[in-house]
Amino acid sequence: MEKELAWLTKEENFRKTLLSRTTSFEQKVDEFQHIVVEKDELIATLRQELEKLQTSTITETLKREEMMVITDVEK
Repeated sequence: MEKELAWLTKEENFRKTLLSRTTSFEQKVDEFQHIVVEKDELIATLRQELEKLQTSTITETLKREEMMVITDVEK
């Protein structure tokens, strides 16, 4: 009877430990998923800003080229 009680106690302790570790693991996964969402949003924002900068640069370059052509035509 004592052996069975000791075995059941060990089994219960094992289950509690396993449950605790599983819960901890799930919390870590949730934290990492939250971080991934934040990083994805940051990347999307940076891509939008890069696209705006590229568009702005292209527009400025075209304006400069247009001004050069106008200047050349006027000469």
